[in-house]
Amino acid sequence: MKSTPDIELFLGTARLAPYLTCTDGDTHRAADLYHWNTEFAGALHAQLCHVEILVRNAMDRALADWNVSKGYPREWSLQRSTAPTLYKVTGTALSKARDRAGKNAKARAKEHERHGVDPTHDDVIAQLTFGNWSTLLGYTAPVSKAAVAELWRDALRHAFPNAHNNETGRHFIGTRMERLRNLRNRVSHHENLLGVNPEHRLQDMMAVLAAIGPDHPTWAMARSRVRAVKKSDPRLQR
Repeated sequence: MKSTPDIELFLGTARLAPYLTCTDGDTHRAADLYHWNTEFAGALHAQLCHVEILVRNAMDRALADWNVSKGYPREWSLQRSTAPTLYKVTGTALSKARDRAGKNAKARAKEHERHGVDPTHDDVIAQLTFGNWSTLLGYTAPVSKAAVAELWRDALRHAFPNAHNNETGRHFIGTRMERLRNLRNRVSHHENLLGVNPEHRLQDMMAVLAAIGPDHPTWAMARSRVRAVKKSDPRLQR
């Protein structure tokens, strides 16, 4: 990539623009910065994967216990198994997740042992997005605030036992989950991360995980490359 047209052909004018801005129009440095941005995205993606799985499992367990207390099955994501308050918040998301899980079952190879089988609770849960979990805390979609508050009070605060068990706790976890959702979307959509402060986002991740349990942050950070990649930012080398 020796000229602007070559880089623009690879990346497109709009995608290249912020990298050129950061490098005073130097196309070679812009290309180097773009490669670094991709590496940074990979490190953040790995870290966000840990957060999403640990949060998903904690919230799922709390919702399963609560759903049973309301006279419904532990498999709260399945058809006719969701207590009304939970369905007020998750109804549309659950329908889409069930549809995707069903399509995945049909798409499996015919020799697969689970080809065409009815989706399980785990199958459906795996189809819920990071944003769906954030919605359960009341910070993404225009959902019933009363239902969200009830779910936190009676169920989800148990997923985050080290957070305040009142609305302050829900706000603390919910706002951080929403910031992480936005970051995950930027990473997933291959957007530039040139303005991302990794320390701030790592603090969000660690705060959410510490609210679940004291060992969660240490486990999630055990092989993290976020800080090391950040130090290799070409903008810091000049």
